[in-house]
Amino acid sequence: VKGVKATSIDLWHMEGPLFDGVTKYVGDYMTFRARSEPGTSSGVTVSSSNSSVVTVSTKKVTSTNSTDITLKYNAAGSATITLTSEDGCVVYKYKVNVKSEYSCYPGKEKLTPEEFADACTQVMVENGFKKNTNATSYRVWTVKPSELTWSIAKASAQDYVRDWYPNGDRSCWISYEGTDEKGNYIFYTRWG
Repeated sequence: VKGVKATSIDLWHMEGPLFDGVTKYVGDYMTFRARSEPGTSSGVTVSSSNSSVVTVSTKKVTSTNSTDITLKYNAAGSATITLTSEDGCVVYKYKVNVKSEYSCYPGKEKLTPEEFADACTQVMVENGFKKNTNATSYRVWTVKPSELTWSIAKASAQDYVRDWYPNGDRSCWISYEGTDEKGNYIFYTRWG
């Protein structure tokens, strides 16, 4: 109906770490689809207050009133992402903090099994997951002694984040369960 004004912005088809209220790292990304509701101009424009930190690109979805949006985290710093309905009636703002790297164990590459589990959990939490020690479902994760490093913990945890998304509110944590007959470390990646 002509003249109807947008009252909200709907976001969906999300992939990548959340961008509202959590810390990101250089090299992370976020893609999602947006439209304004219930306005007849249902597209959404997006901008970054600091494009050297966060780059924004958009593309209208053919034959729909939706917009595909990509955020790329390029450098350490802060930026405000602003989403605006095409008629200008609705404006959402999100603050993004980008770090060059996770710093739970600065200067310490080799980790104990307990530190490895903690580092993985913290990476997941900082990318939008909630820690839940009561979670019961799990995956078994076997790690060689030489792999108990910060770089592997970070990469593996981010792989789990991307694998589980778009369930950004999912609870999870990593627990160390001991060693197998070959001396490899056994971890459970728990979620619920």
